[in-house]
This record gives sequence, structure tokens and C-alpha cells, in this order.
Amino acid sequence: RLAVGDGYQVSHDPDRHRFLGGHLYTDYPGNGEMVIKRDGSVILRYKGSERIVGMVVENGHIYTLGVPSHGEGFVFRKDGEPMVTKHTGKVFERLEKDEDKICFAYKTTVMTEEGEESRYYMVRDGDEKLISLPQHMNDLMDVVSHSGETCCIISSPVSSSPYYYRDGTLRPLDIPKSSRLLYASFVEGTYPEPWIEGVYESPEGRTVCVLWIQGDEYMSIDNGLSVSYACSSESGFGCVMNP
Repeated sequence: RLAVGDGYQVSHDPDRHRFLGGHLYTDYPGNGEMVIKRDGSVILRYKGSERIVGMVVENGHIYTLGVPSHGEGFVFRKDGEPMVTKHTGKVFERLEKDEDKICFAYKTTVMTEEGEESRYYMVRDGDEKLISLPQHMNDLMDVVSHSGETCCIISSPVSSSPYYYRDGTLRPLDIPKSSRLLYASFVEGTYPEPWIEGVYESPEGRTVCVLWIQGDEYMSIDNGLSVSYACSSESGFGCVMNP
């Protein structure tokens, strides 16, 4: 148990608490600096104030992805030292290890002759690369790095179904006709292939949760529950479901 409050430099905000590798990590913004603790002991301080949306602890190093409390931009840090700093753009709030690299993605908007255009980048160990999407499909719902490849969920301007895009292959994530997609995202903790969770409203007005793997439907649930965490292995698939 940890005491919380300003006097303990531990935030009441549960989003500033996370379990990693069997330890409780907390981050606290105060007096112009960030304080990161492990199991209640200070392990890192650095100047600034941000909301940490992703943290990875690897080989004794702490990697963080932080965003300002208001507005755009982000900072990717290693042990508190900035590796990537952007004053515009919005991150997909996910920082993960893929193979031996720490990865995240972000979106930015640029002006072209046709007007505003969204562009997306995958960052691996601080090296960023523009994500190339299929022509006429430029609304990226979620993205992860998996086995060194960029995997995307893309919405379509002409279909109610989203699409799974990987290594140049585009596959529809089918939902019934006349249904309305509410969201689709990659499920955390899945292995060896990325699983996708989606929620749609059926033509009858029911809210349906569906799981896909490699673009194929695995199961659908129409009892009002949604998947908050899932994992898979050779022996089967397990998930945590919430109302």
C-alpha cells in the first residue's frame, strides 16, 4: 500500500499508477518537475510537467511517452532525457516494446493543395518513419508495431467495416450491413498475432463487441460487455471483460 497526496508525491489519479514487471510505478507532477517512483521510492526526477501515457522499463532504463495537459505535442524520453520532442501532433497513447525496440506512433496534420491532410508516423527507438497507407484511405483508427511491421486499423469512406492493413495487404474486418461502427482498436497484451477489438451498433440497436485475429472474426459478444485486456498463447485465448 502507498499513501497518496501532494505530501507523498503520489497522485490520486489512477492513470498515473501502473504495474510493470511486478512493481508499482507512479508518476507525479509538481513544482515544475516530474517524480517517478517504484514501489514508493524515487527512482527518477526530471524537469517539466506532463501526463505520461506510456511507460516501458527495459534493461534498467525507463522509457516514457508524455503529453501536455492541454494542447498538442509530446515528448518521448529515456531516463528523463528527451529522445523525440514535438510541439504539434497527437500520439496514439501506446508505448510498447516490439522485438528489441521501443515503439509508438503519432498523427500530424499538414496543409496541401487539396486542404488539410493527416499523416501518420511510426517511431522505433527514436527513429520515425512515415506510414504509407492505401490510396484514398487516410483515417487511421489505431496502429501498432508487431514483429517489426506496422499494423493498422483503417476506416473506409465507402464502407461501414474497418480494415486491417499490414505489409501491403488490406483485409476488411466485416460487420453486418447497416451497422454503425463505434470504435476498433488493437487489444493490449496479445501474442503472437495482433488481436483487434471492435464495437458496433447493430441495425436492431444492439451493442455488439467483436474480436478479430489477422482480419478473421474470432467471436462476437452482444451481452453489453467489452474486452479491456486479452492475451493469447498456443493453449488458448483469455480476456477480461467489463460492462
